[in-house]
Formats: sequence, structure tokens, C-alpha cells
Amino acid sequence: MRNKAKLIKKINEICNCDKNQYCLLKEILSCSHNDPRFFIQIKVIEMFKWEQSEKIGKDIGWDEAHKEWVCLGYARKFAEIYADAEADSEENEVSAEEIYKKIISE
Repeated sequence: MRNKAKLIKKINEICNCDKNQYCLLKEILSCSHNDPRFFIQIKVIEMFKWEQSEKIGKDIGWDEAHKEWVCLGYARKFAEIYADAEADSEENEVSAEEIYKKIISE
């Protein structure tokens, strides 16, 4: 999963922009990291941030979302689930949505 095409696919999922459109965030991410695991965890934390913000009726912000993510043990769960998924097979890649559902349901 470490090849450039899969890395770009994950960056496009995170950025939610047209793959043919210039995106500053996409440029920053592609230059700063080369591991899809990082991008998947950012996307999963974004889902958590959105869900928690909806529950309380206001945006909790990235800092608070990240702190809660770690304090609730979700970062550890993410690492375990991601490692298991990567060990299974590169062809059967697990999406950020599937990982998030597994983390929250445990």
C-alpha cells in the first residue's frame, strides 16, 4: 500500500476536492507525509470531530477532538485495527469509514 497511486488516492479522500483541481491542502499533505496511515487517521478523527460537534451543538475544534480521541483510547484502537487490516491484504483495503465504525462500536 506504500505506492504513490494509493497514497494519492488517500490524499484525495481526505481533501474531498476534485482530483484535477489544484488544492493547497493536497499539496501540503503530499509533500509532508508518505504514509497512508496518517491520512486515514486524520479522516477518522474528522468523522469523530463532526459526530461529537453534532452531539453538543457546536464545533469542538481539532485540538479538542484530538485530545478526546487519544483519551478515549481510540488512537490505540485505530492502530490495532489498521495493523490488522494491513496484515490481511493490500487488495482488501479497509476504508476510513469502516475503521471508524469498528472503533466506535467496540
